[in-house]
Amino acid sequence: MIKVGLTNWAKHPDLLDKKNIGLADYEKFYACVEVDSFFYGIKDASVVKKWHDQVDDDFEFVIKASKEITRQSEVSNDTVKKECTKLIESLKPMKHKLTGVLLQFPAFFEVDKENIIHLRNVFEYLKQLPLIVEFRHQSWYEEAYYKRTVNLMREYNVTLAMIDEPQVGSGAVPFDIAITNNRLAFFRFHGRNTIGWKTPTGFESGARTNYCYSTNELEELAQSVKEVSKKVQNTIVIFNNNGGLDANKNAVEFQKILGLEFKTKPSEQISLL
Repeated sequence: MIKVGLTNWAKHPDLLDKKNIGLADYEKFYACVEVDSFFYGIKDASVVKKWHDQVDDDFEFVIKASKEITRQSEVSNDTVKKECTKLIESLKPMKHKLTGVLLQFPAFFEVDKENIIHLRNVFEYLKQLPLIVEFRHQSWYEEAYYKRTVNLMREYNVTLAMIDEPQVGSGAVPFDIAITNNRLAFFRFHGRNTIGWKTPTGFESGARTNYCYSTNELEELAQSVKEVSKKVQNTIVIFNNNGGLDANKNAVEFQKILGLEFKTKPSEQISLL
């Protein structure tokens, strides 16, 4: 099964002609979502339960882990362990609707002994949760380390995310097809805005993900998604190219290319009227 979704639900005003888009609104159009708010602070379980109760039984969440867990700055192992315990407790109300916890590591998180130990520790602390890893440093894909990277993911039954992003040297990873968990494949499309990706203020301004995929680009990506989906139980595709509010438009076209059924007719979205 293939499901296509977006990053967060409140940042897509083109879904409906209203100022504030809620989860219940978003769920009319998509059957999965990536929630990034946990990156800045783990939510209380009561908040998670409200999300769980607002959506259908077949809706799927991918939760982005907190920055302490993914070493966006220097933190102690004790802090990481406490954050992992806190995350597990927070996500308990989500039950079967939790498809994955996304561990997005920073561009300076390269292959070295300390970082591999950190990965193993996190995998152990969160072993009761379905995990997805997204690397940003190219070293994990270099010939000398690639097989070990894939084998490490397989050892812990962790999904290695398949990423489409601007190729800007060591601080980016290639679009690589590696199935490390036959339960779940996860694609994350950031766009291909090379200049915006390298801009120091690109994240804050949205320049990093300000990109609209062409039909040809979407067709190429769709072919990879189709092939992978034949080999796994569940395939999730997230469009994160929303710096210029293009994610929803691209996701709608992508679903058409894949021949997927829409929860709500695309014509009901104001961007496509």
